Amino acid sequence: MEIPTLLTANQTASILKISEYTLGVLVSSGQIPFTYIEIDDSHSKVLRFSTSHIAQWLKTGPVYTALRKDDSVVKRLQQIYQVQFPEALSALQDLDSQFAPPRQRKGYSLSRIANKKIGFVYYVRYIEHGKLIPSRWCTHTNNWEHAVQFALENRDRILAQYHERHRIPKYDMYAILTDYYAPGSEYLFNDRQRGRKLSKKGARARYNFITKIVLPFFKESGIRQFADITAPVVAKLQDHLLKGGRKPQSVNLKLSSLTTAFSNLRTHGIVSDNPFHKIDRIRASKGDKKLRGCYELDKVYGVFNILWENKKSYMLCLLIYSTGMRNSEITRITPKHVIRIGDVHFIDIPAS
Repeated sequence: MEIPTLLTANQTASILKISEYTLGVLVSSGQIPFTYIEIDDSHSKVLRFSTSHIAQWLKTGPVYTALRKDDSVVKRLQQIYQVQFPEALSALQDLDSQFAPPRQRKGYSLSRIANKKIGFVYYVRYIEHGKLIPSRWCTHTNNWEHAVQFALENRDRILAQYHERHRIPKYDMYAILTDYYAPGSEYLFNDRQRGRKLSKKGARARYNFITKIVLPFFKESGIRQFADITAPVVAKLQDHLLKGGRKPQSVNLKLSSLTTAFSNLRTHGIVSDNPFHKIDRIRASKGDKKLRGCYELDKVYGVFNILWENKKSYMLCLLIYSTGMRNSEITRITPKHVIRIGDVHFIDIPAS
């Protein structure tokens, strides 16, 4: 094939593997050899590049390092024209929107991250369905072209591995946690089928705790889905409850309702992990511990001398103050636990 002696701007830019814009900068600055030729007898001239001149220019080594892109003039003219000719520019831009080719999105972004060995490396993050994937991957190079090549060649493989690790489908976290302890909840019904004993009162207390305290905390912390709930987030929730005035034992008890819920959700494939199993229970300090037992006589002196009108309340309070029994222990008392020795009655407290 015969090589032409004169090249067009498009051909020259393609041969040099640069954009026509950059070629125009080289022409306007006099950095690259060029010529004008006339078209017929119309005295019109077009820009052309001689192959021999371009070869000689490349051989001697072009001087272009001093060239720098300067957008200050362009920006200044944009401001001036926008003020002087707003209607004409608006009409021109509308026309451009009809004929300009759609912008091709790269589908990825590269960022420079400091590296001790080579100064910095490029990391790639991919865009899929218009959304930025939260993870990023090292390209192992500080060369821009090599980083772009890595991003393009490894896109399918990297995204496939990413989705495989996150194959658990996304559920509406707020809806599920709101419904979990609600009356008629299918999750609670399943829990009871599996042998978990929970009264309606207990379920209501857990429902109020989750909807009024936990979920508002998650919203304030930017938690949007189950995958966002990690062990550090749970630790912050513990701190939040402690700052709210709850005792360590109370915090542990409250969070146990979420521990059980997440175990059930993991069993049914709704979550992949139970972050509440990855944190330690809060240990109460010595100052927080309260010794249990019966009250001293001087503290209850005269309280039970007169029989109350409500005999049930009288008996319950008498048991609590004289024995230090827990509510759960009192509810399990039966007549067989009342033992009489001589004229004195004793209570054999069931194991708690």
